[in-house]
Amino acid sequence: MQPRNKSFRVELGINLHAAPVPQTNPNMRIFPLQNALIDVTDGEDRAKPAWYAHLGIGDTISFRLVDITNMRVPEHETTYPDLAVAEFYFNNPITGRPANPFIKRVVDWRFSERLTCTSPAYCLDKSVVLPTWDLIPLDAAGEPIETLRFADFEKTEVEQAHPFRAFELTVALKMASGGWINHYVFDPEMIVSETDNEGPPGGGKKQ
Repeated sequence: MQPRNKSFRVELGINLHAAPVPQTNPNMRIFPLQNALIDVTDGEDRAKPAWYAHLGIGDTISFRLVDITNMRVPEHETTYPDLAVAEFYFNNPITGRPANPFIKRVVDWRFSERLTCTSPAYCLDKSVVLPTWDLIPLDAAGEPIETLRFADFEKTEVEQAHPFRAFELTVALKMASGGWINHYVFDPEMIVSETDNEGPPGGGKKQ
C-alpha cells in the first residue's frame, strides 16, 4: 500500500539576544536561527518532532518564524526593528546551482501579520503563546502559494550516475538594529526520499 503523504512545518526560532556567530565578515553581524521540523500530519494537537531526512516526495511543508527572545520574561514586551522579508535559497547539493524542490515555483516570500501561537518546538507548556509570523511563498504573479508540495527532482546529465534526493536550503532574515543590518541564518540540507516516508533516507529504492 502506498504510504500517505505527510505535512511538515519548519519552525524558525529567532532570539534577538543571541550572540553573533564568530569569525564572520566584519561588516556584517550574523546570528543563528534556531530550527525544528514538526510533523503536523495529524493536526496541531498531535504535532511531533521530525528529522529532516523524513521528508518524502508528495509531502507538503510550510515555514513559520517564532520569536523566542523573551520566553523567560513573558511580561517584557519586545519591540521589533524593521524585519526584512526572508530570503530563501534552494540549491542542488551536487552542482551548487539553484534548484526548485516543489511542484510550484516560488519566486518570493513575505511575512504574514504578526500572530500569537503556541509552538510544539519551543513551548513545553501548551498554554504559552509566542509572537509568530507565517512565511508565505509567492508565485511569479505575486500570488500566495497555498501548498508547497515536494516534486520528484529532475536529473541533469551530470546527475544521471548519482541521482540526488536532497537540496540545500539557506534562509536569511535581515533586521535593522543599532546601525547594523543583522542577518539571522538557517542552512540545513534536506533529504527527500524517492520512496516517500517509508523509504531509506537519501533516495534508496525498496528491494
